[in-house]
Amino acid sequence: MAFPDGHYTNVHVYPINGGGGSLSNGTGTSLNGTFSCGQFDKSDLPSTDKKFHYKITAKHDNGKSYESAPMQCWHAGATSDFKDAQ
Repeated sequence: MAFPDGHYTNVHVYPINGGGGSLSNGTGTSLNGTFSCGQFDKSDLPSTDKKFHYKITAKHDNGKSYESAPMQCWHAGATSDFKDAQ
């Protein structure tokens, strides 16, 4: 997991290979390998279909910016949960 546990701002989610779910300037939290972030628009939620992958960039409260390896969405909603792609 590229994200240390903690709170994040300036969260951006980019669909790598389709599936919808773009996010700009969101907030997020990382805990135990799960990255939860939002607010996703109801009309553009990420897909939980495991064939779709996402790249996430975010700024930790420690001031450092982080970028993920490809991730999969495990729960889609206004706040969505992502884990490393398997």
